[in-house]
Amino acid sequence: MMMKRSRWLWIAFLLAAAAELFLLAWVRGEYRTVLAEGREYTVPVSVNFSENFYEQNYISLHVPIDKAQWTGAAAPAEGEEVYLAVSGGKDKEMQVLRAQPEQPPQGDYLLVRAKRLDGDVLHFDFPADRLYMDAADIRRISVTELAERVQVRNPDTDKVETRMKNALTAKLRVKDGRAVIEDLLVNGSPVTASYTTVGEIADVKYAASGKEKDEFIPMGSNT
Repeated sequence: MMMKRSRWLWIAFLLAAAAELFLLAWVRGEYRTVLAEGREYTVPVSVNFSENFYEQNYISLHVPIDKAQWTGAAAPAEGEEVYLAVSGGKDKEMQVLRAQPEQPPQGDYLLVRAKRLDGDVLHFDFPADRLYMDAADIRRISVTELAERVQVRNPDTDKVETRMKNALTAKLRVKDGRAVIEDLLVNGSPVTASYTTVGEIADVKYAASGKEKDEFIPMGSNT
């Protein structure tokens, strides 16, 4: 009896492992398809420096596209998958048109999960937040250069503000509701072409006022 039970446990384990491998292969295949066939867009991004991407095969990015006008008759449930209609503007920059419960009859769209509805504005998380790269390419990126900020005076308020020195954008591919981040651009150039020196592993502590300067602290340091 014990041998028969053990055999069924092994069969269940093998089936679960096979299903997981199949799912992984399907996800990778879908990723490659979107990357190869998707329409190109650009979006502004910021880098998540709280993660040590030198120890990963991806760079964590934040895309500040997280809300759109909701056109549905009823509010979507939290976590419900809905459609975000998008189009391309100047320099292929992604323009959000609206969020809706049904697939747009034409044009590109993204599948996003609803978080909450404020009036007629739907909040969601952008469905892509990682740029996958070879480990060797990631190690070439300098965090200190990528995160550098400058202090400039705002002509409207006459106050000194700290801003990113370089304009960071991501190149996306969109197909059938799926989005893949293809590249990180620094002032319009691929990040691997912008910084060709060995990257410095560091945390970034931004200046809190005009009297301070940004600090770069080695990863793992308690100071």
